[in-house]
Amino acid sequence: MKLHMRDGYALVRPEEEDKVTAGGIHLTTVEKKQTARGTVVAVGAGKVIGIKPGSGEPARAPCDLREGNTVYYNSWSGDEIDFNSVPHMIILHDEIKAIQCE
Repeated sequence: MKLHMRDGYALVRPEEEDKVTAGGIHLTTVEKKQTARGTVVAVGAGKVIGIKPGSGEPARAPCDLREGNTVYYNSWSGDEIDFNSVPHMIILHDEIKAIQCE
């Protein structure tokens, strides 16, 4: 199954939180971090910010997200969905804090 993302949204696959300490101790509860990390799976076009003068076409905010980017976002951002039996997040482009550079 494929998803076509709407303007201004991205589909992100969150990374699993590490539930084992460096010493090998398994934790039963993991403190929720404010910032989460994930991989962009699909990206919608930039958000519509107006109409181009003279042409009537929509003017869009630039979108620098690409499929495969590793991104950081607030853990409470977006909506969780089950896509292809894997948990994913649908997040607004504006809610993504940073893109990891290689």
